[in-house]
Amino acid sequence: MAGGCLLTLLFALLAPAHEALEHRATRLDAALSETPESWILLEERAELAIHQGEPAKVLALLDGHHTAAADALRARAHLALGDTKSAEHAADHALAAHPRHAQAFITRAQAREQLGEVEGALMDLTAAIALSPGADLALRRARLLEEAGRPRQAAAWLTLDAAASSAIAVRIELCDVQLRHALPGALACAEDLAATSPLPHHQLRHARALSASGQAVEADALRLSVIEATTAAIDRRPTAMLYVLRGTAHHDAGSPTRALADAEAALALAPSWPDAQELHARLAP
Repeated sequence: MAGGCLLTLLFALLAPAHEALEHRATRLDAALSETPESWILLEERAELAIHQGEPAKVLALLDGHHTAAADALRARAHLALGDTKSAEHAADHALAAHPRHAQAFITRAQAREQLGEVEGALMDLTAAIALSPGADLALRRARLLEEAGRPRQAAAWLTLDAAASSAIAVRIELCDVQLRHALPGALACAEDLAATSPLPHHQLRHARALSASGQAVEADALRLSVIEATTAAIDRRPTAMLYVLRGTAHHDAGSPTRALADAEAALALAPSWPDAQELHARLAP
């Protein structure tokens, strides 16, 4: 390879992570025009096209090119285009060549879930978590299990995931699954979470767990403390989040009129915020 081509390749591969996608694409395209046979550049350009939302370009770039990485990228592109069977097939090829390719497991899990192959999707998510642990994957597996009517199994996996992860999102989901399905450990989980992170939404979760365990007086007292704290904060500086928190507390305390007023106040401040929309939809007549 000529010296100029080598420098072009190196600059393309070492582009700063914060560089704009379009700028990186231009650099990679220039490098590929000089070294079109470089499979490293092809795969990086295809990866970039995934992030740019150009799945058809990915397939064009990788046409005739078959490595585990290329097949894994091809699977993601097929999935983005809605071709779940082709996505599953490409992920199969990637995993046949590289049985520990975490992204291929993730993509195949998504494809299988869309195809209604729940068991296969769960197996793939479990394999992906073993290879590349992360809160997002743990939450996805738990939600898939819950949707499949297996909340106890979801809680069991989340218990293991919470022990292995410092991500608070996993602990929150564990508590919520236990609460939604009245599973053992819900009160202890919510109590521990509220003690570790005494934020208002954790206090409200603790109050719901207290109510579910028959401790209505303690639950009402906790909700009242949240209402008082959020009211004081609203008086200082009203925000949509504070109105949603207070509205949720009013709702849980059995005051739908006050809850609806807070939901409407939250929407007035942040009309497109999903939490405000969800609370309002739950309360609107």
